[in-house]
Amino acid sequence: MLTLLTNPTLPAHTLPESYDLVIYRDAIPYPKGMESTTSLAPVSLCTHCCSALLAKKPHQPKNSLANFQYYGHERLDMPTLQAFDGASPFDLTLISRARASTVTFYYNYNSRGSRGGYAPVAVWV
Repeated sequence: MLTLLTNPTLPAHTLPESYDLVIYRDAIPYPKGMESTTSLAPVSLCTHCCSALLAKKPHQPKNSLANFQYYGHERLDMPTLQAFDGASPFDLTLISRARASTVTFYYNYNSRGSRGGYAPVAVWV
């Protein structure tokens, strides 16, 4: 399963240093979910990741760090890291020029022009 949590396209100088990459076979799990960072040990997973990895046909979870969700924050120099730590969500949005949000309700009009109510959906924008 660890091979499904790897991303060979990430440059070596950006990979995490907070745990032993060799022991974890270059996997990129969330370090706070690891029981040990120095020896191979169980890793806590969310239900979505767990179901993707334990499926009949295991696959990389959509929102795993290995699926281009890892940004290498721990490898930034100190001034840059401090700037990110002190930035507001608005500052971060301006810097990134992009963001993800979840739409919980989708409001629409029906074909007759009256309000059609809402249908609950979860859409990533």
